[in-house]
Amino acid sequence: MNSNGLQFDPTGPRVPAAPVRNDHCSVREPADSKAFQDGWARLGTTEDFCMLIERFGVTDFEALQLAGEIWAARVTPEAFVARLRLLAELELPCTLSFERGDSMNTHRVVIDQVQCRNGCLHLLGDELCFILRKDCMDTAWVVTRPRADGVLISLELYDKEHELVVRLSGQPEQRTAAVWQDIIGTLPIMARNLWPESD
Repeated sequence: MNSNGLQFDPTGPRVPAAPVRNDHCSVREPADSKAFQDGWARLGTTEDFCMLIERFGVTDFEALQLAGEIWAARVTPEAFVARLRLLAELELPCTLSFERGDSMNTHRVVIDQVQCRNGCLHLLGDELCFILRKDCMDTAWVVTRPRADGVLISLELYDKEHELVVRLSGQPEQRTAAVWQDIIGTLPIMARNLWPESD
């Protein structure tokens, strides 16, 4: 790993979060899901998404629940890892984003290894060492956001406080966009044993 490589464990101590609302109804009322979904369908940029959630007064996680399965489908942790393993097998470039403090860190990376050991998930590459603790993996989502130049499909992981842990999205190049969509959008669940004792 060179000096420009990413080496980070985003799952360290956090400022205590506010109590989590009931999973079955965690969107603040009143929230018009039909109007929200109409707004989502008209997204064109990242800024549009930020304005949409600000307009409705919801968090990123609540936005996924409001968007409906056509735009945001929840997947199992096993399916999340299965997709990561296939990305690593194909060494497909992607954008990895995570929050650190008040800012979003974004890096273009190539994952070539996914290892499960000591209760952690390690995403590894020539310039990448990204570690996720098992207890920080709560819900995973496949999210589709319309853009002016097509759609952006991402794989997103949230913790028990409904905070974003990591977001992986495809590159806009036509060469990889279709492959990314196949891997993230349609791959069936392949892995059942998420945390084997050795990898």
